[in-house]
Amino acid sequence: MPTLDQVQEGKKVKVIKIKGGLRLRHRLTEIGIHPGDIVGIVKISVFGGPILIAIEGAEVAIGRGVAQKLEVEVVE
Repeated sequence: MPTLDQVQEGKKVKVIKIKGGLRLRHRLTEIGIHPGDIVGIVKISVFGGPILIAIEGAEVAIGRGVAQKLEVEVVE
């Protein structure tokens, strides 16, 4: 199963699993990311910086380390 950092810019994905501890899950819940949510990949930095995603009408930047812990399924 791919992780969020492995998906191409412009795609939409469904969050399948968060591979992290309680602290990470809580942090992602605070910004509105839960298993089952559909997330759009807006911008991926070619230099290894954060990934800009769209969720529920808002754009949020998340770090590569966090993106690597989100197992996703491409829906579009």
